[in-house]
Amino acid sequence: MSDASTGRRAPAGNPFVVPVFIPHTGCPHRCIFCDQHTISGRSSQGPPGRTDFNRIVDSFLAYRRNTETFTEIAFYGGNFLGQPLEDIRRLLGFAARYVERGTVHGIRFSTRPDTIDDRRSDLLA
Repeated sequence: MSDASTGRRAPAGNPFVVPVFIPHTGCPHRCIFCDQHTISGRSSQGPPGRTDFNRIVDSFLAYRRNTETFTEIAFYGGNFLGQPLEDIRRLLGFAARYVERGTVHGIRFSTRPDTIDDRRSDLLA
């Protein structure tokens, strides 16, 4: 099975996930079921800069045994689309460089549906 938009084969089995934690970034709420400080050990510090992002991704990629395994960068712990547009663009740009090089095959993120709007949808497209 192929992804119609890219022509790439769909992943078989479990992907190799590179987690990038952005605790509470973009989310004004502090829900009891989503205590990011306890989960990640970090309070909201904003999204990582390029150097920290590359360090995180490169350190996880060093553990990947099979470079053919479908690999994705996953933004966890925050409301990705609730961030300012500039931060979303910046983080997607950092991740896109890995996709363009073929080191990573996809990007995913956690978000709240109430923060999806036309500008953010256009940015993702």
